[in-house]
Amino acid sequence: AGAGITATNGVFSADSAGQPTPLVDGQACVEGINYANADLTALLSTTLPAAPTVGDTVTVKAKGLSGNGVITISKAGSHTIDGETSVSIESTYGSITFVYAIANDWRII
Repeated sequence: AGAGITATNGVFSADSAGQPTPLVDGQACVEGINYANADLTALLSTTLPAAPTVGDTVTVKAKGLSGNGVITISKAGSHTIDGETSVSIESTYGSITFVYAIANDWRII
């Protein structure tokens, strides 16, 4: 049926979360949009989902960042992110979108 869509008995449904999800320090992101709902003055750490399906997308969006405000997104398990173990958002209102391209391989798009 295509990435992010499931067809069951002729009925299509979207696989991704319909509502944006607030980021919580120390918790994993979910498929779809994950956002900081307040200005950050300290490090916020999160991980990409541990059991994604090929084609899943995750977007992480910052709000205001000042002082030591940074959002660090890390891999889960043996996954990599464009060959790295983590990436960071250091710009106010910055964002990064990831797609789970193949097994153990998140790509930044």
